[in-house]
Amino acid sequence: MKNEMSRRQFLGFAGSAAAVLGLGLVGCGGSAGSGSSASGDAAEVYFLQFKPEVDKEWKEIAKAYKKEKGVEVKIVTAASNTYEEKLKSEMSKSSAPTLFQVNGPTGLKNWKDYCADLSDTKLRGELIDDSLALQSDGKDLGIDWVQESYGIIYNKQLLEKAGYKAEDINSFDKLKACADDIQARKDELGIEGAFTSAGMDDSSSWRYTTHLANLPLYYEFEKEHNQEDDEIKGEYLDNFKQIFDLYITDSTCDPSQLASKTGDDATNEFATGKAVFYQNGSWAYSDLVKAGMTDDQIGMMPIYIGVDGEENQGLCSGGENYWCVSSQASEDAQKATEDFMYWCVTADTPTSIIADKMGLELKIEDMEFDSIITAVSTGKADLGLAGMTVTPDRQKNVDFSDTYANGVQVIIVKEDSAIAKPDDLKGKKIGVQLSTTGDLTATDEFGKDSVVQYNKGNDAVMALTQGQVDAVIIDNEPAKSYVEANKGLKILDTEFLNEDYAACISKDNAGLTKAVNKALAELKADGTLQKIVDKYIKA
Repeated sequence: MKNEMSRRQFLGFAGSAAAVLGLGLVGCGGSAGSGSSASGDAAEVYFLQFKPEVDKEWKEIAKAYKKEKGVEVKIVTAASNTYEEKLKSEMSKSSAPTLFQVNGPTGLKNWKDYCADLSDTKLRGELIDDSLALQSDGKDLGIDWVQESYGIIYNKQLLEKAGYKAEDINSFDKLKACADDIQARKDELGIEGAFTSAGMDDSSSWRYTTHLANLPLYYEFEKEHNQEDDEIKGEYLDNFKQIFDLYITDSTCDPSQLASKTGDDATNEFATGKAVFYQNGSWAYSDLVKAGMTDDQIGMMPIYIGVDGEENQGLCSGGENYWCVSSQASEDAQKATEDFMYWCVTADTPTSIIADKMGLELKIEDMEFDSIITAVSTGKADLGLAGMTVTPDRQKNVDFSDTYANGVQVIIVKEDSAIAKPDDLKGKKIGVQLSTTGDLTATDEFGKDSVVQYNKGNDAVMALTQGQVDAVIIDNEPAKSYVEANKGLKILDTEFLNEDYAACISKDNAGLTKAVNKALAELKADGTLQKIVDKYIKA
């Protein structure tokens, strides 16, 4: 299966276990690296970043930007666990970074006086959710560029072999019962433990001292609404203890060995099939794939700690790093930096570089609408997203996801046209895009002889301007753009057709359909999908 990542996903949102978007997949548990910089002493853009695991990719991006835009971009990557120290040192220099990063509100406290206001930038306009902007005193001082999710990664095949399904595990009690049973049967199953080793050295302990510890804090904050308080009550520390106890009792190693176990040990144990469960995040995907694992082996479920209502929780997801532009830099340098950031999230070149790092194949193919069903049904494409309506005829060839948006078919006519409502189309020549619901419905209602089919909606509109057809039936949003671009046209106030849009997926790929529907459900539940629809599909 090809994995696809759109340009907007570079900045996008975190969602389901199957789809963690942005640069998050290369995330916070990376290996150590050394600082380095691109050539050029008079760089207009200087990015100091803290992820050694993507140093190579950022240098490739800088090189591509130089080639495309003629602007030098200096990339310096701090060695692991030295970023804050490196930032303080670099900011004191005359050639200080123009672009740097903070890890959220806590990090912003130290650097907000150095952060330019990004509220009115083009980059800010790309955000689909206001929460992706780091704010202070009414200003947008940071833009989230790393979205990550973490939970319990599981081996699908081993879990099934043990007689369990991930969807049936939705609480701590069920997780414990499953893990205890697997641990008791480890020899029978050919494994060394239910969970990978919970190593306590610096390469591994962050999984528990930060990520796992976030859960009791989250539930306390959610209950007490005390995020701004200096003290916590520790109401859920017992929950923290019981999940960590499970990790070390149902494990590949004896608890006495934990001090010597590393993050690499845990990764290797999981990748080689010695354990069923592995607490980590989306960034671990590329390492597991490199180790030989495939998508049909890897899944991720939420971390359950025994809290009321946890059966409804999803993965832990959120912003990891925020871009900040130095307010100390010159206006020209700030502008050059903002332009670079915008290019990073809108151009094909940088997203392709990141996709390669993530082990994804980035392929966004624009094709004739009439070709999409065939492309999906024959395996040339994994997913069709084109404002497509579910119809019985289409269901004969492909499956469909749940509805993700509502669309409206409208009628475009010339401003002096006598056509005022759908019934007035009888006996007229109607332009449509081939194989769309506008095409199918118009043919059913007015007859084949009344309908003129075009491969593209724009071709139909051009035919209308030239008097070759009397009206065009098309989706509302592109209709607005066509009318705005062509004087003398208007959209009738009366809707022609109201319909629901869904993604089309091969009938042979039920797993993808399930994953898409799960992601859609989560995105609907937290409001993200509606924000996307409101921004881009204003029907």
